[in-house]
Amino acid sequence: MEAACAGDIKLFKSKFSISRIENTIFLLYYGVSVDDCETELAKGLDRGKGLAATVASVKDGKERGALSFAATEGQLKMCKYLVEELKIDVNDRDKEGQTPVLCAAREGHTATVQYLIEKGADPATPSTSGAALHNAAGNGHIELVKLLLSKGVDVDLQSDAGTPLMWAAGLGQEDAVKVLLEHHANVSALLPV
Repeated sequence: MEAACAGDIKLFKSKFSISRIENTIFLLYYGVSVDDCETELAKGLDRGKGLAATVASVKDGKERGALSFAATEGQLKMCKYLVEELKIDVNDRDKEGQTPVLCAAREGHTATVQYLIEKGADPATPSTSGAALHNAAGNGHIELVKLLLSKGVDVDLQSDAGTPLMWAAGLGQEDAVKVLLEHHANVSALLPV
């Protein structure tokens, strides 16, 4: 996953081969083209499932995949490779229900969030730690809050952790509170019952 975090596609691909040099020499010796070597190596490693299926199945202990790691780091080029070339699911969820778009929103990676939404990511998917708007507002990522609201995310989106306004107010993000109120966030959610 370090290669996904670093955005290094070449390193990422190389992590899925064993004895890459030996295997490549062997395949080239027997007439396999250079372009086909990578495909053949991936098939050998994953028992014929293919590189995309192998990458999709590799997860950490929290069930986070390469796309979540790349999104967290704002590695847009790596995200594009994973989504467009390997067809990794943009709405893949980890054990806590977090998606790649939520991971990118938490860290303030506006371009990555925009891209993932364009590719079908649902920014309103709830998790145990809110949704993308909760995380963007709670961390003071104003442009991202505006983007998410412009994409139709409900300003009063509920999660187990409250609303985006609760997050922004509770974490002292005055500018985020202002933007949410400008979009008619429900203030009564902040008042005791």
